[in-house]
Amino acid sequence: MSTIQETNKPASSIEAEMYRFRYGWRDVRLTRPDGSIEYDQIPLTLEDVLHPEEGDQLVSSHAHALDCNYLLNVSSERLAGDPTAVVLSDVFIYWEKPEWKHHRPDIAVILGVRRQKDWASFYVVEEGTRPALIIEVVSPSTRVNDVETKVEEYAQVGVRHYVIADAWESDGRHHLALIDYRLGLDGHYERQPLDGQGRVRLEEPGRLWLGIVDNPELGGDRLALFDPATGAEIGDYRQLSEALAAKKADLAAKEADLAAKEADLAAAEARVRELEAQLQQLRGNGPAR
Repeated sequence: MSTIQETNKPASSIEAEMYRFRYGWRDVRLTRPDGSIEYDQIPLTLEDVLHPEEGDQLVSSHAHALDCNYLLNVSSERLAGDPTAVVLSDVFIYWEKPEWKHHRPDIAVILGVRRQKDWASFYVVEEGTRPALIIEVVSPSTRVNDVETKVEEYAQVGVRHYVIADAWESDGRHHLALIDYRLGLDGHYERQPLDGQGRVRLEEPGRLWLGIVDNPELGGDRLALFDPATGAEIGDYRQLSEALAAKKADLAAKEADLAAKEADLAAAEARVRELEAQLQQLRGNGPAR
């Protein structure tokens, strides 16, 4: 198994601490000699990222989150009419054999489920099916996991289609390239050629094309899904960003309106207290009875 070469290690103590936690962290419960309970954060390793535990906090970029959310939303919409299909993101997948360690893929498209659930973990033995497609969006710091180790492990557990969105940074720009693997008859992945536009054909969900387009908002590449019938991009990052911005603006306006009403109410309550005090004073200074 390949390892990431550790270069340009930080010199200062603060930078060194950040470097230790570059993959993420895990909260560990500790019992002190006096019986008190405390929690300590320990840095994750590449192996931890490959086979994470529940509660592990993994470090990822904004671009990575946008790509994963986009794939999840569009794929889920395309399969919404099929009650036996589900698209999972960052959900633990447990395989048949104990020696096959679990994974938590960025995107897993699963067909043939018995019924829909709110999955926190997916057990292939209980469900009687496994992911037909897995997509991993690479984080540069843990790239070896996706482009090397998982190529072996996903083939071993029988995932017939594995797509990697390889990612790297250069010249201040975020770059992506697609890698397409299909499971061969010998149980190993065979790398497939991309089409003339550098895209991957996804049989599921909905025979879509997965490609890469420019993302001017973030200054780099982003993933895009295309309708096979029209060739048009499904969804749009700009539209999604504008919709999100509109929702945030509407929420901010409502919060401002609520704050103004609360201020008016506070002023009215203060005025009532002032009038009540004046009334009490007038009663106290009135003619004796």
